Amino acid sequence: MKTPRGVQYGGGNGDENGIILRNYAFVRFVWRDIMWQNVALVLMALGMLALIGWAASAFFANSEIPLVVRIAVGAIGAGILIMLGVAIKDRIKKARTDEFKEVER
Repeated sequence: MKTPRGVQYGGGNGDENGIILRNYAFVRFVWRDIMWQNVALVLMALGMLALIGWAASAFFANSEIPLVVRIAVGAIGAGILIMLGVAIKDRIKKARTDEFKEVER
């Protein structure tokens, strides 16, 4: 019989198999929930990006809005994107050098 990855058979008093199999089923269940949460977040992010892009194209293509206002809104949006990029870069850099990765939070 082929065993799933992470499951061990045999040894001990016989109860170990049940514990290991229950733990494996729990991990699969939790992983499946996390996977679906990530799928939902990605879909929400794609939808928001599509709406923001559509609104931005309509805003910047509208000739009734003064050029100064369009430039100011574009500068604010660029500044927000730059700050977000810097924050993500800093977060990734700190995660790589984290001395307490193994500590449970």
